Amino acid sequence: KKLIAEWRKRQQAQYQRNQQKDWIKHDNGQTDNYCDHGVLSQSKHKKHCRVCCEKRCGASCGGEGCGKIDHFCCLGNIYATSRKCDKSTAPCEMTLSDHCPASNDDPSFTHVHVQEHP
Repeated sequence: KKLIAEWRKRQQAQYQRNQQKDWIKHDNGQTDNYCDHGVLSQSKHKKHCRVCCEKRCGASCGGEGCGKIDHFCCLGNIYATSRKCDKSTAPCEMTLSDHCPASNDDPSFTHVHVQEHP
């Protein structure tokens, strides 16, 4: 019985991850150009803008410890969705020039890791 309960728990967790991945692939028809309803990351990656995370990411948005809160609190995972904030809400990549690199020499660049759900 214990093995069956553990198996069901793993199946349910996998189902929820798959649901989240399917949901995240699509723009939701709303916009948040200024990240008013999310948390703006402090960092960005080469050729990418800052990201707008869901509020639950807090100070970890795009930074250290992001994967401990949620898969979509990490820069690489948000960039991988191709969601832009001018066509969607968090999690999304900002599109306003104030939040985007002027050149590849921008000192605020950070190295990006794509982090999987545990």
